[in-house]
Amino acid sequence: MLPLIVDPARVAIALIGQGDAFDKRLAMLREAGAEGVHIFTADPDPDLAAAPDLELTIGWPDAETLRRFHIVYVVGLPYALSSALEAAARAGGALVNVEDMNDLCAFHVPARIHRGDLLITVSTGGRSPGLAVRLKRWIAERIGGEWAERLDALADERARWREAGAGMTERLVLTEALIDREGWLDRDDGRQRAAEG
Repeated sequence: MLPLIVDPARVAIALIGQGDAFDKRLAMLREAGAEGVHIFTADPDPDLAAAPDLELTIGWPDAETLRRFHIVYVVGLPYALSSALEAAARAGGALVNVEDMNDLCAFHVPARIHRGDLLITVSTGGRSPGLAVRLKRWIAERIGGEWAERLDALADERARWREAGAGMTERLVLTEALIDREGWLDRDDGRQRAAEG
C-alpha cells in the first residue's frame, strides 16, 4: 500500500450511492474540507438536495461524466452496478474506492484521528476495518486535543528556524530537541505531571 494525503480542494471528487454508509462517507469528505463534491444518488434526502456545498445529480453517472473526476467513491450499491461504475471511472483516469468491495478498490480509506491539522491514520489495506477502528480508538486515547496546539507551536518555530537559515536537517534536529525538552512523547505524555502540578 502507498499512503497519500490528498488536498480535497485540488481534486474533483464524486460520491455515488445511497444508505447509511453513503451518509458516513459524505460526512468524512465534509470533515476533510472537501467542497464542491458531486453527489450521484437515486433518492436524495431533502437536506442533501438543498446543501450549498454540493452538486447533486439524481441517478447514476455515465462513463463520459465520470471522466471529470479524479477520485470516485461508490457506496451502498449492488455489486454489478458498483463494478460497472468502478470500471467506467477507472477507464476515465479516476482512483476509485468501492465500499466493502476490496477487489474494486484502487485505494482504501483509513481510520482517521484529527487534532487540528495533525492527521493520524490507521489502515489494514481493507483487510480488517474493525482492527483499524480499534487501533484508532487506542491511539486517540493517547493523542489528545493538546496536540493541535503543539503542532501550531512547532509550525511557528519551524517558520522561525527557516527564516534564520536553518536547513531541513537542522530543522528536524531542532524539532526533535523541542519535543524532547517539552516531554511531549514521554510515556505519560506529561499528563501525570500536569495533574500533579
